[in-house]
Amino acid sequence: MTNEWYEEQNNFMATVYYQPTQALLQKWLLENYNMWVGVYQDQGNFDFDITSTIDNILHFENNDVYLYNNPFDALEVGLQEALKLIELKLIK
Repeated sequence: MTNEWYEEQNNFMATVYYQPTQALLQKWLLENYNMWVGVYQDQGNFDFDITSTIDNILHFENNDVYLYNNPFDALEVGLQEALKLIELKLIK
């Protein structure tokens, strides 16, 4: 959906923001920053880590006591943390 289409349909201009799916963001991080956000199960709950695919260095490990009830929540937080690493210029 484009702004032009939206304007034609509603007779006013609106800003449209696109948000990638978790899978598209995970692929983009891998292709552009060589970062892999992995999800694993830990005693019935789920957690994540962020690893470089070039040198296999662990860039982020969730040290919080909190684990996630499902893999989708763990992946979401992991992807957000990966974007923070890029924003802080810790990953190039």
